[in-house]
Amino acid sequence: MSEFLFHKLNLSSEMIRAIEQINYTNPTEIQSKAIPVLLEGKDVIGRSNTGTGKTAAFGIPAIERVDPTLKRVQVMVLSPTRELAMQICEEMRKFAQYKQGIKITAVYGGQSIEHQIRDLRTANIVIGTPGRIMDHMRRKTLKLKQIHTVVLDEADEMLNMGFYDDIKTILQEIPTERQTVLFSATMPPAILEITKEFQKDPITIAVNQGQRTLDAIEQIYYQVPMGRKKDIVNLILQMYEPKRSIIFCNTKKMVDELVLYLNEHHFKSIGLHGDMKQSSRTQVMENYKSGRIHILVATDVAARGIDVENIQAVINYDIPQDDEYYIHRIGRTGRAGKTGKAFTLITNRKQLYWVRDMERFTKSTITEHPIPSLEEITEKRNEKLKRKISIALSEDKTQYWNEFIDVLESEGCPNRQLIAGLLEMLSNRDKKTLPIVKVADQRNNSKKSTGNRVKIRVDIGRSKKIAPNFIVGAIVEDTGLPASAIGKIDIYPEHTIIDMNSEDAQIVLNNMTNSKIKNQRVAFSLDQRKSSKNTRSHHFKERDDYKRTLRKHSPRKKNIRFNKNRADWGY
Repeated sequence: MSEFLFHKLNLSSEMIRAIEQINYTNPTEIQSKAIPVLLEGKDVIGRSNTGTGKTAAFGIPAIERVDPTLKRVQVMVLSPTRELAMQICEEMRKFAQYKQGIKITAVYGGQSIEHQIRDLRTANIVIGTPGRIMDHMRRKTLKLKQIHTVVLDEADEMLNMGFYDDIKTILQEIPTERQTVLFSATMPPAILEITKEFQKDPITIAVNQGQRTLDAIEQIYYQVPMGRKKDIVNLILQMYEPKRSIIFCNTKKMVDELVLYLNEHHFKSIGLHGDMKQSSRTQVMENYKSGRIHILVATDVAARGIDVENIQAVINYDIPQDDEYYIHRIGRTGRAGKTGKAFTLITNRKQLYWVRDMERFTKSTITEHPIPSLEEITEKRNEKLKRKISIALSEDKTQYWNEFIDVLESEGCPNRQLIAGLLEMLSNRDKKTLPIVKVADQRNNSKKSTGNRVKIRVDIGRSKKIAPNFIVGAIVEDTGLPASAIGKIDIYPEHTIIDMNSEDAQIVLNNMTNSKIKNQRVAFSLDQRKSSKNTRSHHFKERDDYKRTLRKHSPRKKNIRFNKNRADWGY
């Protein structure tokens, strides 16, 4: 049995007992380096990311330095989000469980302020968001004179969220004779200004230069047809069947849209973002932690501080807006000696370059995988079904049904037909359907194809202010075809003609029967008319009628122009 190294950190017997109780074995790198320095009361700059144990690194010495007989706030921890504040509070209470007289409370927006005021009367450690801390300072319900330790956790994120002025105001109000501790994954100039102004000879402690090991995480990316990302998430979840997963989106709107899609397709999912009330956010996390909900869809900020065990997969639905966010996201899985998978969806060449940059940034490999096929998922389902049947047979739990089977056989139901019927019933218990996704890179390039060229007619045109990009976007989104598959687009007042390869045209006709362009239902059909004199005359007549309409109603008659080469006109 390995030596319990927390004994070497000069901690109280009550703290050692609490650490053993929560099954901590040995300190992490940031803990072994930071705890002794913080116990001495020195200022510290800690460079460490989520998942390295930094809450214990500052929480344990902070608790040890509190005078339990003094019922005044002595330690303040500033956190960027409510979720992280709650998480820190929960962790610190575990460390303080055997120390008499330690009262820890969290203050944040969305919770009853009267309840917080009552708790602050006896608390000696407070964790809070800058906005709510400032609120209590204005109300004079938070006394600052006895504070000897201030911790800024995830300081870079607080600055990104616009809390710079609030942080400065808070620090200016706290006694100057104090210990100031700052933890941050990155060191932007604004943080360096804070350290220069508010810290005294700080000791810098960096863990792996601010990055954590990702060896336990298999990193995968998929090249996804534009507009089919939701369906790819569906396929990933059905292929790998993670018992608990988290999906990251960049916007609140996309969180809501993806949760709606997943629930409609029989996945138990729930969303988390900044527009939700605190009571709703708390309920979301309770459902996710308890296992009632298996899939959490969240924005980066809302997910700060989430520390849930046994997350088997992380899906980057959107590319993270900051390189460090990628580390934070995928670091939710592959913890505590377990492995995990991280999936990233990319839709264009620019995002492929981002993947290469991220490989260099993380010093790891991100492997491209083909999108899971219907055949692969079906085969996996069948293998799972065979295993269940084998287990049932090996445990000899089938005797109960023998009499029932005898009755069915006597009624003329053959064994083979009976088994087939039961297997069909079992397979239909899973209501999740498999979306059909046509992957462009698995097809021949349309321009190189030997198929005939045809024209497709769409019953929407210039009168509805349609431009080529609307047509291209709709086709790419609904079919998965690359933009290069779309040839010349001629837009007329009431319709549009698209030149395409016959194979691609058939895909368009098959997949766009109920499509909308600019929120208007449109019909796609094969244009049967050949390029003849009569056809050209029809187009020119349509053009002339349109030009007369413009001259009649538009004050900009002189600006009317006509491009003979493209049979296109406008003003």
